[in-house]
Amino acid sequence: VYFDITVVGPKPYFNIKDTIGCNSLNAEFVNLSRNCKQYVWSFGDSANSTLQVSDKQTVNFNYTKPGRYYISLVGIDTIFNPFTNRFEYCFNTFPDKVFQKDTHRTVLVLPFVKTGINALDTVCIGTEVLFTSLSDSGYQREYWQLGDTSFIDTLSSPSKVIHRFQNAGQYTIQLNPYYDDPIQDYCRDSSQKTIVVMGVNADFDIDPSSKPPLFIFKNKSNPINSKYNWDFGQSGSSGSNEQDPSYNYGNDTGTYNVCLIATIPFGCADTICKEVVSDYISGFLIGNVFTPGKVDGKNDQFDIIIDGESTYDLYIYNRWGVLVYEGHKDADNSENINWNGRVNNTGEDCPSGTYYYLFNYTLKSDTNTINKVQGTITLIR
Repeated sequence: VYFDITVVGPKPYFNIKDTIGCNSLNAEFVNLSRNCKQYVWSFGDSANSTLQVSDKQTVNFNYTKPGRYYISLVGIDTIFNPFTNRFEYCFNTFPDKVFQKDTHRTVLVLPFVKTGINALDTVCIGTEVLFTSLSDSGYQREYWQLGDTSFIDTLSSPSKVIHRFQNAGQYTIQLNPYYDDPIQDYCRDSSQKTIVVMGVNADFDIDPSSKPPLFIFKNKSNPINSKYNWDFGQSGSSGSNEQDPSYNYGNDTGTYNVCLIATIPFGCADTICKEVVSDYISGFLIGNVFTPGKVDGKNDQFDIIIDGESTYDLYIYNRWGVLVYEGHKDADNSENINWNGRVNNTGEDCPSGTYYYLFNYTLKSDTNTINKVQGTITLIR
């Protein structure tokens, strides 16, 4: 006797649109089952969450914790048995643990480990800058890009690097941590930080019109609104904070090292030094006799020998207090402006006798002090 037997039953099957996520994953399961009237989803989480639906629909489940989750689908069908006059329930599971033991439907949620950079926001040119990684120790190595074409690849995490910037400007620092495992590397963070590098360039020139012992300095620092500290290299000097100072070395001679320190408000500073040579030697002599009109042509003018004067005021009076000469410039005899024994150098000859002088002067080495000298002159004809 032969019988025809029809074997029917549900055939559950599904695919997953996205199987990996970082920190959380809203997984989407596409139902591709056949011969099923009801479905029971098992999402594999620690709470053993399930979902029973009667439609062949796409379902979603949100995984919020890192881990690997195994998903299964039970497909249910009903069959009417005319011999027993009853409905029979049958079901299958996908993946089947017996007949599909090597088949799995899983999703993987990886931890998203944060990173960051700790460093100063503003630094000076040439100073050491410490960059500290705020990465989790789960990373294996880190790659630093320091914004000025420099880069460092470390073999540890978190790491610290030290760098010096040689030019002023704004730099963007980038940190990229890595895992050795390419799967874990799928979920890695990156960070960047912008820092400002500030600098100052100290420079100055010595004014070419300067004459020892007085030197004039022209500031060329950048930025020009820096704070300045001058050291003129002479013992006992208090220096200067002026932008374009001048300094008088007085009667001291020698080579002096003039240094300028320029500082910007943030605290960055630069120093430059240049040498100046002061070879000034002052001389001073007032005679007490002169012989104008003598045929020998010598000692015909009253000449005060003085070097390095800043002001010169000479007044000569006769015995009755009458002013016979006034001069405000030192000169050699060839200029004919020293007293020649005549009233104001153009009037009548003054007679032989004693005359009185008052001489006021200041020296370039000390322009704040007015020196006063008085005495007598004998005029002989």
